[in-house]
Amino acid sequence: MEDLQGTVGSPSAAAAPSWFPAETAIEAAPAPVAVEAPLPPEERTYEGVSREEGMWVVDIKFDGEEIKRLGTYENAGAAAWAYDAAREERGLPPVNFPLPGQAPAPTTEAPAPAEDAEA
Repeated sequence: MEDLQGTVGSPSAAAAPSWFPAETAIEAAPAPVAVEAPLPPEERTYEGVSREEGMWVVDIKFDGEEIKRLGTYENAGAAAWAYDAAREERGLPPVNFPLPGQAPAPTTEAPAPAEDAEA
């Protein structure tokens, strides 16, 4: 009878037993992929959020209006949520925390229309 208990590091430990079907043989696990650690909250940047005098400030500007201060917050995440909520009130998609299944909105402004050259 065949010994089914291989020892660690022995060739028989890695190979499947002879009675094990080849099509169901277990392949070696892929090598782990290096993943960047997320930034700590104090280093994250959000659109519309800045830091003034130890508080997180939210400013927003719509359609050429003057800049409106939405308020001050204790952390950047709360400030970013306020910014997204203000955008959603105007019918715009959130940019800091997109909804599941929703692509983040582009954060760049559309280019200004080209002026017609006078002939």
